[in-house]
This record gives sequence, structure tokens and C-alpha cells, in this order.
Amino acid sequence: MSDSAAVKIGNGEPGAADLLRGALKLDGGNPEALIDVCALLGREGKKKQALEACGRAVYSVRSESDRAIPGIVSLAAYADFTKYELLRSLGWQNEGAAVLKDCIKHAPAGWPGLSAAKKELAGLPRSEESGSR
Repeated sequence: MSDSAAVKIGNGEPGAADLLRGALKLDGGNPEALIDVCALLGREGKKKQALEACGRAVYSVRSESDRAIPGIVSLAAYADFTKYELLRSLGWQNEGAAVLKDCIKHAPAGWPGLSAAKKELAGLPRSEESGSR
């Protein structure tokens, strides 16, 4: 269900929310559905709700060892980076920097966004980079 929702989101088609609701009804901690919800809410400008969905996706992967498979761990890294971007857009720079550090710390070496995340961290002002949540 979540894959179908991702396609609908990518194509701007209606119906993605219904598919995601169905996936989350079956498994409320489904990280794929949660990151799709994050993307959908972000596109709708619902940043705080998107932030919560991204956080739930990351937590879902990191708290359950059976979800710690490479593709899902990469998904969690993407969710973490998206969370960082949302925090920054809401003006929460220090919180964003802390999330970015976690993203880099937990991201698999082969995650395509890792070098961009590291560049982003290197470009933060020192006060943000040393900030904590």
C-alpha cells in the first residue's frame, strides 16, 4: 500500500492519504508509510505534522531490530534529514543541528544523502553545530 501511495504522491495524484491511512491501520509503525505521510504533509505545508511523522518513522526503525534492514535504515536516514530540514524551516536551528548529527551518526555508509548531510553540518554556524536538543 505504501509503495502505491508513494507513486501517487510523486505524481500529485489524489488518493495517497487513503492508501497511507490503510497501511498505518495495519501497522501504525510502518516506516515507509510514515515517511510518505511526512512527504505528503510537507507538500501540504503542514510542517509540524510532517515533523511528527518523520520522527515516528525514525523511531520505528531505530527501536525495532527487525526493521533494521539496509533499505529501511536508509529510509530512516532520509526521514531524519527531512526532519532536520523541517526544523530549520520552522526556525529551530539548534534542534535541527542535533537531528542532523543523529542522521549522520546512524546513516548507513551507502546512503546517497550522507555526503550532502555532512556538507550541511560542516556549513552550520558553530553555535548551531554544538547545539543540543
